[in-house]
Amino acid sequence: MNLYDAVPAKRSPHYVKWLLVGAITIMGLALVITLSLLWICLLSKKERAARKYIEVKDQVNPESSRKDDGISK
Repeated sequence: MNLYDAVPAKRSPHYVKWLLVGAITIMGLALVITLSLLWICLLSKKERAARKYIEVKDQVNPESSRKDDGISK
């Protein structure tokens, strides 16, 4: 008779498996949410930076925008 025959083989309880699956699922969801928030922040930062540089269009009539220097033609 072997000494180990009397001791049953250790099996992890069934709930430990589901606890591990749940923990990994929650960590995965947290990662997805974090990456989504970072992506949104990156896009809004680019949009704010783009607003700083407003494209100046050519003026239709450059004479009308000049200051009147008092000299008439």
